[in-house]
Amino acid sequence: MFGTIKEKKQEERLEDQLLKVKKAKCIIMPQNKHLMRWSIWISVLLIWTALSVPVKVSFNESDKTPLPEIIFDTCIDCCFLIDIVLTFFSAIERKDGVYEVSHKVLAA
Repeated sequence: MFGTIKEKKQEERLEDQLLKVKKAKCIIMPQNKHLMRWSIWISVLLIWTALSVPVKVSFNESDKTPLPEIIFDTCIDCCFLIDIVLTFFSAIERKDGVYEVSHKVLAA
């Protein structure tokens, strides 16, 4: 009744988006505090990897790597693998401000 056509369309789009989000299963929204903490953790691991790998490649004279280092590197690799899987379940904000929650679109 009141408001412009543009405002009504925007309200309808928001209602549709909320309905899609409620129907979507196993979708993590970008504002999720756990996802934000996870992103910070992955960033720290990326910095560690970017600094440690060149040093290991350049200055590692022995052919054998100590077991604790292998375990630590494997744990880091597992975190990166988990991050890849979580990416398939994280909603993406489109240019028009609507969150994409379709698993088919997220995987593409």
